[in-house]
Amino acid sequence: MIRLCVLQHMVVAITLLASSTAHSHLLKVFAYAEGHTIHGYAYFSGGMPAAGAKVEIKNEQQETIKQLLPDSEGEFIFKAPISSNYLVVADTSDGHRAEWLIKKEEFSDGNTLDLKRDPQALSNANLQTNESLSITPKQLTEIVETAVARQIGPLRAELKATADKARLSDIIGGIGFIFGIAGFSMWWRNKQ
Repeated sequence: MIRLCVLQHMVVAITLLASSTAHSHLLKVFAYAEGHTIHGYAYFSGGMPAAGAKVEIKNEQQETIKQLLPDSEGEFIFKAPISSNYLVVADTSDGHRAEWLIKKEEFSDGNTLDLKRDPQALSNANLQTNESLSITPKQLTEIVETAVARQIGPLRAELKATADKARLSDIIGGIGFIFGIAGFSMWWRNKQ
């Protein structure tokens, strides 16, 4: 009788553990705007890249304007034609789906100097005869926004990926909880 009870509890514990591994394959997508370019990546909640996923960029009317395939690291890039709200949808053939909204406020005007591709652009831009830099406040704001997006975007992505990973302490705590319930159940049955 006790062996049957222990066997039943072990089956329940294994079933619960197996269901947590199935849940760890939850698809995630993250994206951010840098200038007029959308950078993003698709991944599973365990941190594995979703290289085989299909990524769609949808406009405000929910029309697909571009379909992308992430690279082997799960990363993708899209040059947005205008500043608008875009919905990034990642989808796998086995039914996993994830969405991320890029708001039009995240895009810069597009008249900024592209310092990433041309580091000399700032020194070559609109120099006056006294060699002081002539930049309008709007241009300066756009330069700062682009630089901040370039630095903050990857940090946001890393923070999101870290939050999605299952922690070892969570797994050990879950296993301990299962064994605690099984032990309590066996104690209760033996007491009766």
